[in-house]
Amino acid sequence: MSKKSRMIEVMNNYLKNVPSSSSWDTYTYGKIPRSLVSNACNSYAGAIQYDDVIGLVDTSVMSNGKKGLLFTEYKVYYNNGLLGYQGSISYQKIYDDGSMSTNIFDAAYNRQALKEVLSKLAYIRGETVQSTVQGINKDIDDLTNTVGSIIDTIDRLGSLWGSIKDAINSKNDDDDE
Repeated sequence: MSKKSRMIEVMNNYLKNVPSSSSWDTYTYGKIPRSLVSNACNSYAGAIQYDDVIGLVDTSVMSNGKKGLLFTEYKVYYNNGLLGYQGSISYQKIYDDGSMSTNIFDAAYNRQALKEVLSKLAYIRGETVQSTVQGINKDIDDLTNTVGSIIDTIDRLGSLWGSIKDAINSKNDDDDE
């Protein structure tokens, strides 16, 4: 599964928890009105292609997308209103630093849920070929240890079988005398 597909899965599973109020709408990839993306881009996200948007939280009073969060595969863009903060944070930066700018948090968001979503997206984005290879190497080491244990067990069973055969042969030799 691609990183983008996994990120879309995170959006589908968790984005609905991000708004602090049920009056704020959330949209996920493939179900986001183009007009909201266009308004979010014009208001705070800049030149983003529609197909690059994986999630959107609309906290605007007019439900027009001009305020809220816009999630792409690489960054989250935010506009917390006229007196609030506006900007973007890359998931890679969150992954590398382990922290998030407090500017993204607004009263409109459930902070814990937003942290959880951003952390999950950052983890997916931060995965590298090297970490994947390290994971494969660990799996190979674990498998090698398991195979080694199986071989040891087979050797012990072979020794036990040899002992049983020797005992049977010895009994037969005693019976022959």
